[in-house]
Amino acid sequence: MAPRRYYFKAVDGSTVGPFTLNVVAEMIRAERVKANTPVSIDGTAFKVMKSLPELATLLSVDVESDVPVSMPPEEDVDAQATYSGQLVDVSIPKLLYHFVAAKATGRLTLSAQSVRKELFFYHGKIVAALSTIKRDLLGQHLLRNGLLNEQQLEEILAEGVARNHRMGDILIEKEIITPEELGRLLDAQLGQKIGEIFNWRVGVYSFFEGQEHQGSILPINQNPWRHIVEGVRQGYDKAELTELFQPYFDYLLIRKPNKVIHLNQLELRVLEKEVFKMANARKTLADILDRQEDDEDRIKQVLTTVYLGFELELLTFGEKKIQKDPLVAEEAPAVITNDTSHQAVVLEHSPQAAKPRPPASPAEEKLQRLAEQLKEQDFFTRLDLTHAASSADVSKAFLTLARTYHPDQAAEDTPAGVRDLHSLIFSLFNEAQQKLSDDQSRQSYLEAIEAGLTSDEVDVSYVFKAEDLFLKGETLLNRGKVSAALKCFDQAIEIHSEEGEFYVFRGYALFLSQKDPKRTIIDQCIAIIHKGLQMRDGKIAKGLFFLGKIYQSQGDDEKATTLYKNALGVDAGLIEASRELRLMAKRTKKEKPGFFKKKKK
Repeated sequence: MAPRRYYFKAVDGSTVGPFTLNVVAEMIRAERVKANTPVSIDGTAFKVMKSLPELATLLSVDVESDVPVSMPPEEDVDAQATYSGQLVDVSIPKLLYHFVAAKATGRLTLSAQSVRKELFFYHGKIVAALSTIKRDLLGQHLLRNGLLNEQQLEEILAEGVARNHRMGDILIEKEIITPEELGRLLDAQLGQKIGEIFNWRVGVYSFFEGQEHQGSILPINQNPWRHIVEGVRQGYDKAELTELFQPYFDYLLIRKPNKVIHLNQLELRVLEKEVFKMANARKTLADILDRQEDDEDRIKQVLTTVYLGFELELLTFGEKKIQKDPLVAEEAPAVITNDTSHQAVVLEHSPQAAKPRPPASPAEEKLQRLAEQLKEQDFFTRLDLTHAASSADVSKAFLTLARTYHPDQAAEDTPAGVRDLHSLIFSLFNEAQQKLSDDQSRQSYLEAIEAGLTSDEVDVSYVFKAEDLFLKGETLLNRGKVSAALKCFDQAIEIHSEEGEFYVFRGYALFLSQKDPKRTIIDQCIAIIHKGLQMRDGKIAKGLFFLGKIYQSQGDDEKATTLYKNALGVDAGLIEASRELRLMAKRTKKEKPGFFKKKKK
């Protein structure tokens, strides 16, 4: 994307510029411009510098209080950074994504001029943050929310110094807030400290692996992805994102598989979920934006969601969807790149231009046309069947086509390009066969097709409907409504049977639904959970935890302990597993007889 240009209004009223952001940073350092200097971004209306977040972070003063705050030094500040670099080379969302996805533990420092922030990660979750900005302090947060006035704040700060007590403890002691309210305030304060850095476009970062925060931390069962989601929502404006994606408006938006994130973890809004639903449904970004009917707020939501999807490696662009002259070569747009050759954090989220390929042979061209036709067809048409086809008809049609297009049917001297196309075409026939061979699945698909949905839209809508049912079931299970939760999990599996997490929760819900489960039922529940775990290579912490609960209920504490520890190995922040291990350790210690204790007769 072309860099933004900044224009300044001189004292005599003349306009000076344009300048890049790096040049503006140098001008601020040399005090050629100040907090109240009028600035225009790309010819927009002039505003004072401190009112623009991306420039406010470069100023040498706090834009709210004009008073910089010192940050207490942490241990090992002189240690060699594990990763470091410039923020012009990597975005804040992408940087945080890598540390969360890697379940990193350590200290991330971010600096822009005199402003510095430190985020502390524990197994991928942000548990504490420090800042040199006065407005980030808890007292200032309380003032803004009307919970204290200036005089009360001064008195509490003075008492805290005199008694060597934390502000939160004094607030609870004086019954100004409850412990629960303090927890919510600290969580909001943490979100504010993190959220502001999403406005930064220049600065430096360093990550010190293994360095943990020495002070108080928030409970580690919080969702780290929500900070990234909310930061992207607030930190990027419509004009910036429009400029970024403008060259790709006519390219198909495609979902990327990502085992690290489940969409439910992002806590998306309705329109944001719709954007992900439309990915893989042969929709371009322009198609999705056209549906918003010039509603500025909705257009911004779409753009921020697409940007979020790219930074979290959930979305990418496919082919360009335009009617073109086959005799005219298509020119690819400039590629969005991130030069990261000098740093350890790997970035692979930007759209990439396709590499040139040699001319296709007549056989390849014919197969390519067939593949494109099949992609556009519904599954019945793909197998040359009527809507009245039975399971037997589906199997017969598939076997007939497989004899021609299965890759193993190709001769040994078949060119690689032709063989690849045979594989693609066979996979398209196989996809249709799998959907239509089951009576119930075929009937649901037929109803969707008759309602006017395309095959891609049907598949994507199924996945999201299943995820919505799963999320509803999880909520019901947490509220103790086991029967209703079990029904939701069953429906989710019926719609989308390839998600292991659905089976894990279904197996545990089935166990909880039995007041006095028999051995056969218990074995069935364990088998269902194991099935789900196998679908995700055993990497579902809740599945291991649920198995532990089942074995513990049957008196097998040794196996339960192993499973709880395995669950923590997958997700060290699973507080339920930690709690069960502590309780079991206490019981074991309490039940252990003393050396001289006599046995009761």
